[in-house]
Amino acid sequence: MDVFLRTYLPPQPHPRRPVEDTFDCPLAELGLLRPLGGGSFALPRGPRPSLPAEVLAFAVHEFWQDLWSPGESGQDTLTLERLLYDAGSPGAAFRMDDRGLVAALEALPRKYGLEYDETAGLRQVRRRRGFRRPVELLGEPLQ
Repeated sequence: MDVFLRTYLPPQPHPRRPVEDTFDCPLAELGLLRPLGGGSFALPRGPRPSLPAEVLAFAVHEFWQDLWSPGESGQDTLTLERLLYDAGSPGAAFRMDDRGLVAALEALPRKYGLEYDETAGLRQVRRRRGFRRPVELLGEPLQ
Protein backbone atom coordinates (compact mmCIF):
# COMPACT_ATOMS: atom_id res chain seq x y z
CA MET A 1 0.00 0.00 0.00
CA ASP A 2 2.88 2.32 0.74
CA VAL A 3 4.23 1.91 -2.80
CA PHE A 4 0.79 2.68 -4.26
CA LEU A 5 0.42 5.81 -2.14
CA ARG A 6 3.91 7.05 -3.00
CA THR A 7 3.13 6.52 -6.67
CA TYR A 8 0.16 8.89 -6.67
CA LEU A 9 0.95 11.37 -3.87
CA PRO A 10 3.55 14.14 -3.78
CA PRO A 11 6.47 13.16 -1.55
CA GLN A 12 6.33 14.04 2.13
CA PRO A 13 9.82 14.77 3.51
CA HIS A 14 10.65 12.87 6.66
CA PRO A 15 13.98 12.82 8.55
CA ARG A 16 14.00 9.01 8.82
CA ARG A 17 13.29 8.34 5.13
CA PRO A 18 16.06 7.82 2.62
CA VAL A 19 16.55 10.64 0.13
CA GLU A 20 15.31 8.38 -2.70
CA ASP A 21 11.87 8.28 -1.08
CA THR A 22 11.48 12.03 -1.57
CA PHE A 23 11.80 11.88 -5.36
CA ASP A 24 8.58 12.95 -7.02
CA CYS A 25 6.74 10.40 -9.09
CA PRO A 26 5.30 11.66 -12.39
CA LEU A 27 1.92 10.09 -11.57
CA ALA A 28 1.54 12.47 -8.61
CA GLU A 29 0.97 15.29 -11.11
CA LEU A 30 -2.28 13.64 -12.21
CA GLY A 31 -3.92 14.58 -8.92
CA LEU A 32 -5.83 11.31 -8.75
CA LEU A 33 -5.29 10.87 -5.01
CA ARG A 34 -5.52 13.51 -2.30
CA PRO A 35 -4.51 13.15 1.37
CA LEU A 36 -7.26 14.01 3.87
CA GLY A 37 -5.17 13.61 7.00
CA GLY A 38 -5.20 10.94 9.65
CA GLY A 39 -4.21 8.27 7.16
CA SER A 40 -7.28 8.82 4.95
CA PHE A 41 -7.27 9.60 1.26
CA ALA A 42 -9.78 10.68 -1.36
CA LEU A 43 -10.14 10.06 -5.07
CA PRO A 44 -11.40 13.49 -6.12
CA ARG A 45 -13.98 13.91 -8.86
CA GLY A 46 -13.27 16.43 -11.57
CA PRO A 47 -12.84 17.04 -15.27
CA ARG A 48 -10.54 14.69 -17.16
CA PRO A 49 -9.26 16.75 -20.11
CA SER A 50 -6.75 14.06 -21.07
CA LEU A 51 -9.49 11.42 -21.49
CA PRO A 52 -9.76 10.69 -25.23
CA ALA A 53 -13.21 11.08 -26.78
CA GLU A 54 -12.99 7.53 -28.16
CA VAL A 55 -12.47 6.07 -24.71
CA LEU A 56 -15.36 8.03 -23.22
CA ALA A 57 -17.68 7.06 -26.09
CA PHE A 58 -16.70 3.41 -25.69
CA ALA A 59 -17.33 3.56 -21.92
CA VAL A 60 -20.74 5.20 -22.35
CA HIS A 61 -21.84 2.65 -24.96
CA GLU A 62 -20.59 -0.29 -22.88
CA PHE A 63 -22.35 1.01 -19.78
CA TRP A 64 -25.52 1.55 -21.79
CA GLN A 65 -25.47 -2.00 -23.13
CA ASP A 66 -24.86 -3.46 -19.67
CA LEU A 67 -27.98 -1.77 -18.27
CA TRP A 68 -30.34 -4.03 -20.19
CA SER A 69 -30.36 -7.77 -20.51
CA PRO A 70 -29.65 -9.33 -23.91
CA GLY A 71 -32.62 -9.27 -26.23
CA GLU A 72 -34.08 -6.07 -24.80
CA SER A 73 -33.91 -2.99 -26.96
CA GLY A 74 -33.09 -0.67 -24.07
CA GLN A 75 -33.85 3.01 -24.10
CA ASP A 76 -32.70 5.81 -26.33
CA THR A 77 -32.07 8.21 -23.42
CA LEU A 78 -30.08 7.92 -20.23
CA THR A 79 -29.94 10.45 -17.41
CA LEU A 80 -26.70 12.21 -16.64
CA GLU A 81 -27.01 11.12 -13.01
CA ARG A 82 -26.89 7.45 -14.01
CA LEU A 83 -23.82 8.13 -16.17
CA LEU A 84 -22.19 9.87 -13.21
CA TYR A 85 -23.02 7.73 -10.19
CA ASP A 86 -24.25 4.23 -11.08
CA ALA A 87 -21.90 1.35 -10.40
CA GLY A 88 -19.75 0.76 -13.47
CA SER A 89 -20.70 4.10 -15.04
CA PRO A 90 -18.14 6.23 -16.88
CA GLY A 91 -18.50 8.99 -14.29
CA ALA A 92 -17.71 6.58 -11.47
CA ALA A 93 -14.91 4.82 -13.35
CA PHE A 94 -13.14 8.02 -14.41
CA ARG A 95 -14.11 9.95 -11.22
CA MET A 96 -15.64 12.77 -13.26
CA ASP A 97 -17.83 15.53 -11.87
CA ASP A 98 -20.98 16.67 -13.64
CA ARG A 99 -19.40 19.70 -15.33
CA GLY A 100 -16.49 17.62 -16.61
CA LEU A 101 -18.72 14.87 -17.94
CA VAL A 102 -21.10 17.33 -19.60
CA ALA A 103 -18.20 19.14 -21.28
CA ALA A 104 -16.74 15.84 -22.50
CA LEU A 105 -20.12 14.63 -23.80
CA GLU A 106 -20.76 17.91 -25.61
CA ALA A 107 -17.35 17.66 -27.26
CA LEU A 108 -17.95 14.14 -28.62
CA PRO A 109 -18.01 14.00 -32.41
CA ARG A 110 -21.38 13.07 -33.95
CA LYS A 111 -19.94 9.84 -35.35
CA TYR A 112 -20.16 8.25 -31.89
CA GLY A 113 -23.96 8.52 -31.91
CA LEU A 114 -24.27 10.24 -28.52
CA GLU A 115 -25.79 13.64 -27.89
CA TYR A 116 -26.05 15.51 -24.59
CA ASP A 117 -29.37 17.31 -24.08
CA GLU A 118 -30.58 19.55 -21.29
CA THR A 119 -34.23 20.42 -21.74
CA ALA A 120 -36.59 21.63 -19.01
CA GLY A 121 -34.00 20.84 -16.35
CA LEU A 122 -33.68 17.20 -17.42
CA ARG A 123 -30.06 16.37 -18.16
CA GLN A 124 -29.73 13.32 -20.36
CA VAL A 125 -27.77 11.69 -23.13
CA ARG A 126 -29.52 10.53 -26.28
CA ARG A 127 -28.41 7.65 -28.39
CA ARG A 128 -29.03 8.46 -32.04
CA ARG A 129 -30.33 5.97 -34.54
CA GLY A 130 -27.59 4.04 -36.21
CA PHE A 131 -25.27 4.36 -33.23
CA ARG A 132 -22.16 2.28 -33.45
CA ARG A 133 -21.45 -0.71 -31.31
CA PRO A 134 -18.75 -0.06 -28.68
CA VAL A 135 -16.38 -2.64 -30.14
CA GLU A 136 -16.38 -0.70 -33.44
CA LEU A 137 -14.88 2.29 -31.63
CA LEU A 138 -11.81 0.32 -30.59
CA GLY A 139 -10.46 -0.08 -34.12
CA GLU A 140 -10.24 3.65 -34.73
CA PRO A 141 -7.00 5.53 -34.16
CA LEU A 142 -7.02 7.85 -31.13
CA GLN A 143 -7.15 11.53 -31.94
